[in-house]
Amino acid sequence: MQTKTQDNERVQLLQTVEMFEAVTQANPDDYQSLEILKEAYTKLARDDDSLRVSKQIARAHLNLGQLSQATLQYEGILQKYPSDSETKAALEELQRNTANLDRRGNAASEHAHHEKPTGKDGDELLCDLIVKRATRLRQNFTDPDGDELLCEMIVKHGLLKEKDVMDVLHGVQGVNGQANGDSIRTTLVQAFSDRGLLSPDQLLAFITERTNLAFMPLSIYDVVPDIVQLQPRDISFKYCTMPFDRISRTLLMATANPFDERAKKAAEKALDYNLQWYVCSPMEITQMLKDVFLVGKANTKDD
Repeated sequence: MQTKTQDNERVQLLQTVEMFEAVTQANPDDYQSLEILKEAYTKLARDDDSLRVSKQIARAHLNLGQLSQATLQYEGILQKYPSDSETKAALEELQRNTANLDRRGNAASEHAHHEKPTGKDGDELLCDLIVKRATRLRQNFTDPDGDELLCEMIVKHGLLKEKDVMDVLHGVQGVNGQANGDSIRTTLVQAFSDRGLLSPDQLLAFITERTNLAFMPLSIYDVVPDIVQLQPRDISFKYCTMPFDRISRTLLMATANPFDERAKKAAEKALDYNLQWYVCSPMEITQMLKDVFLVGKANTKDD
């Protein structure tokens, strides 16, 4: 029995490796997915691949300008592989560059201290607006509506006109407001597609670009029903989210709208795991939830 369990775990880990190699090839700076890939290789005792991915994680942090995280990653590699010359060279170069940046930063700060203050530039004004909005939200003790935030992004980036977007938003809000506990949330991706305004591929690609989250095709992922059922049915249906895989203490979570902070907080409260979110087709999430929770299927017994 134990051997069968170990074989099943190995098959699942190999599937994870296959999927996340593809995900990280498409998104080489997605260090969170790289961490999952690294852990899978470690569990499979594939040390060479684990080392390779560890270096990819460090490079991803570098590309994103996260110098301290990159330094910690390189130092962690050297603790395990002290003779790795490539990592030594990369860490030394990073430390030199960091020292140069510190010197230039100190010089610029000293120069700015002797200059007269000037008016705020566009970026500073935008930051002020964001801070003011965040303050208002905190004062109201509520999270912003995820659908409204996504619609703001769609209009802001010129995908659709505001009138069309608001018509769809109000329609979705009306449907979800009247839904009962047996209904799975209607998503904006579905609604825009139904009205012929944006295809699911267009909107999902836009969402992944704006959030830097990876897209995960559930239709080719061997999702285990027991994993899906870790999140209570009412939360999955209310927000159209679900866990679809587990790697150690991390649950991989599917959502069609990662701007929905209410959905994330509900999942965090219900699940005693670290959560890693992925953008998925709401149609695939909906179908998976229906299959797992037997929606629309009568419980029949053979006579």
